[in-house]
Amino acid sequence: MFCTKCGKANKDGARFCAYCGAELHAYQSQDGKSQGKQPGRSVSPASVAGAAAGLKATDYILLVLSGILTLIWTNAFVSNYEATELAFEWLGDDGKQGLLCYLFFFALILGTVIAVIVDIFKRKYHVSLGVTAFVISLIIGVGKQVYDELSFDTWELIWFRVFRVYGEIWILSLVISVLLTVVLYAKYSQNRQEMMQV
Repeated sequence: MFCTKCGKANKDGARFCAYCGAELHAYQSQDGKSQGKQPGRSVSPASVAGAAAGLKATDYILLVLSGILTLIWTNAFVSNYEATELAFEWLGDDGKQGLLCYLFFFALILGTVIAVIVDIFKRKYHVSLGVTAFVISLIIGVGKQVYDELSFDTWELIWFRVFRVYGEIWILSLVISVLLTVVLYAKYSQNRQEMMQV
């Protein structure tokens, strides 16, 4: 049987979905067997709305934490982009690589947050995503301490600027990452327990 809400395969005869908890509604297929939603069928807008409607309080907490993490990193990136570009402009080709380094950390956090949000709606909770955000924040904090003095060596200047910008938010980012990891772990454990009960 397949769940009409999340589309996951469940044991035949199950009353509730082992993944999202939705009640399973069976229908008769042409061969007379009871089936749920067929795999590979298109997702209707109603099922997407149903997925959003099935969110629990902890899912909303994850969404809020992800949103806050996105906002603080986006603000740091956007508000310092022109000054960073100007600082790297006189370095020539190394300046372009510096901008890539500046973009790299922002892209990592943004990719991690997008993966968390997608997983929330899939009812999958990967603790590793919270740990990834934590490690990135920790790297920024350590980098800020290592490159705390302005240098005129090209790569030291690049890292000084990158860690200076993101170093302003590393503690807040670290705290939110820890909260994100804790809630993801709680949801992961809850899902695992529910699956074992089925």
